[in-house]
Amino acid sequence: MTGKGADAAEELPAKVDAAAALALVRGGLIALSALRAGRVAPGESVLVTAAASGTGHLAVQLAKALGAARVVAAAGSADKADFARQCGADEVVTYSQPSWGDPVDLVLDGVGGELSSAALTLWPRSAGWSPSAPAAAPLAPEACSAN
Repeated sequence: MTGKGADAAEELPAKVDAAAALALVRGGLIALSALRAGRVAPGESVLVTAAASGTGHLAVQLAKALGAARVVAAAGSADKADFARQCGADEVVTYSQPSWGDPVDLVLDGVGGELSSAALTLWPRSAGWSPSAPAAAPLAPEACSAN
């Protein structure tokens, strides 16, 4: 490899196949684009629906890296909520809970439909990724264990 940025290239670890690596990059780009579109600022709060998805778990981590003071992860089950907490979420909720806590500054919605319609009416400055687009595959829980 030659040219600008070539020194930044790394070989994939033997246990990571190219498809998984590509899914991680794609999911990260979607999450970062949604956070930038929503203009998340340091000190703000973010709600991420589908927080255990391939894109969602990266949105949780990127929101924290961009300075979000509070990241609320919403997921469909207690196991998925636990995974989102391992990825750095400050608070976790499941969709079945009657209350998702205090209002937030930004909603990143990866679910769509009735769930997002209800959530987005509470937070007018929101961005989202399309729940119908194929998302990156979620990583194993140990992928977030460094947080």
